[in-house]
Amino acid sequence: MPKYSRSYIFDARPALKAALEKVATTISKPGRAVLFQQGQAVSGVFLLKTGKAKLVLESEQSRARIVGPGALLGLPSAISQTPHSATVEILENAKVAYIGRKDLMRLLRQDTGSCLGILEILGRGVQEVRREKADCMLPLRRRGGSRQKRQRESGRPPAAAMRA
Repeated sequence: MPKYSRSYIFDARPALKAALEKVATTISKPGRAVLFQQGQAVSGVFLLKTGKAKLVLESEQSRARIVGPGALLGLPSAISQTPHSATVEILENAKVAYIGRKDLMRLLRQDTGSCLGILEILGRGVQEVRREKADCMLPLRRRGGSRQKRQRESGRPPAAAMRA
């Protein structure tokens, strides 16, 4: 099981949490409860108030992340109206605030601060994906310049001139 760490990527700032909680329904969930499954249609977002949850992305290389209180779950799918890209399972008894998509979108239209808070979370998510992709990429080999520069320095004519 992945190590627990506060994943700042999904964390909502206090002002955003307060605004979300005003339009949310708080529910208790037991350990092992599934909030949503990968591929499931989105209905809203969940703000984890207490407890821990595990996000699992099923693919050729399954990945998991543990999040704690303050995590906003299901946000990218709620904004883009696409099926959930991960499964979220509650690890221990938890309280979650559920915000339906219509209520979320109404809040974002009416409250600029909340809208900026959501953009910040989504931006952190994009940066995290880019970091993960960069870790998988091979480093570029430095050759010391362009082909034309190396040809000039070697005194050889360009390949096009040799074909003429």
